[in-house]
Amino acid sequence: MEELAALSGLTVANASQHLQQLRRSGLVEARRDGKRVLYSLADSEVLALLSALRRISERNVGAVERVLNSYFRERDSFEPVSRKDLL
Repeated sequence: MEELAALSGLTVANASQHLQQLRRSGLVEARRDGKRVLYSLADSEVLALLSALRRISERNVGAVERVLNSYFRERDSFEPVSRKDLL
């Protein structure tokens, strides 16, 4: 788990909590090896799900970036409104 935590930028405690949730959801399985707990994907369908999520994210990241950039550019052109005017 330490290696996974380091790779993901999480603390070991946080990674452990995530893995426990994934286990409860049936996405990963766990088995003990001495004091260590080894996690693996529950089945190949989980890998297919992750692949689909990645493809959708990669396809939509450009659209999300355009929306965010547009929002911040337009926000700079807004005129300030006083508290009195708002009331």
